[in-house]
Amino acid sequence: MEGLQRIEKKHVRFGVVFLAASCILSMRALESAGATDTTVGSTTTTTTLVTTTSTTTTTKPPLRSLMPERVLPILPGSPSSEGRWVSRIGWTKGLPMVLSSSYRISARQTFRAVWMRSSTIDVGLYPGTKGPGPSPFNRGPEMVPLAGRSRLLATFNAAFYARDGAAGFYAHRTLYEPMVRGLATFIERVNGTVDIIPWTGGPRPGPEIVNARQNLTLLTAGGLPTPRALNQHVWRYWGATVHAVPAVWRSALCVDEAGNLRYGAGPALTAAGLAIAMTHIGCLRTMELDINADWPIFVSYRLQGGRAPTMVIPNPNQWVNRHLTSTSRDFFAVYVRRGKDVSIPW
Repeated sequence: MEGLQRIEKKHVRFGVVFLAASCILSMRALESAGATDTTVGSTTTTTTLVTTTSTTTTTKPPLRSLMPERVLPILPGSPSSEGRWVSRIGWTKGLPMVLSSSYRISARQTFRAVWMRSSTIDVGLYPGTKGPGPSPFNRGPEMVPLAGRSRLLATFNAAFYARDGAAGFYAHRTLYEPMVRGLATFIERVNGTVDIIPWTGGPRPGPEIVNARQNLTLLTAGGLPTPRALNQHVWRYWGATVHAVPAVWRSALCVDEAGNLRYGAGPALTAAGLAIAMTHIGCLRTMELDINADWPIFVSYRLQGGRAPTMVIPNPNQWVNRHLTSTSRDFFAVYVRRGKDVSIPW
């Protein structure tokens, strides 16, 4: 047994503190060794490896201004490119807003991750033709609206259908499904900040909330997998799977300690494996999103206007233009922010 499976076994046996401590110590060792990324660029490519440089100053820069640290490989003999954060979007100015990375969790299995800079993006939440469920309210465009495509950076899957369990869905000032106390909840506020929290409010979000999407309870909290995520005896809590097997395609969304978003997905993952993988990429609090092979998808758009889409998550069951045409499943869209406050195209 190797990679993620070995780490998962250690978690269950010795407790979740083991991985957190080892990751922190490894990262500190990497930093003290002066490891930096290199930049690869030319006039014919828009794919760059992001560099994090270290300077001596009297004032520590805000966490939000920093690039994410490299995801440390967990298998021996890893190539130098493994775990580095890469920009695949060529039309934006300034610091990258969306970066992707990957690392091997076994000899035959790779976990993919995406980092999103929350201070420079707006995150739209859209119903599909069927998801989250039937509703008498206006469902909106059921795809990326044409009015928003000049700002479009990326799209990715949301979470379970309402029929799979009560969970709140709030978008465009419309409450499609009432909020449920205690569930893991993605929220986006009017001021542009985002978070993943256990919901403590009432059935309807307050006026400071722009979008809210719920699914199950927290998968990770405090930078560690939750006890429920690691409990192998309750794996069915984390969603019905094809053929009733625990290890399937799974995806998740989290917030890191700087308040930025991170997305992760991969095949053949248990809930515990997903929680551990999300912890390893730097998640503070995590919400599981869609599972099973038909649903996880993350697409970035290399050119402005929703052009030159790239499948960041190479799921063979998905297609690259899924969210640019009418789609059955609800989804998220990531846009360049144009002003101080959030502005979501509809």
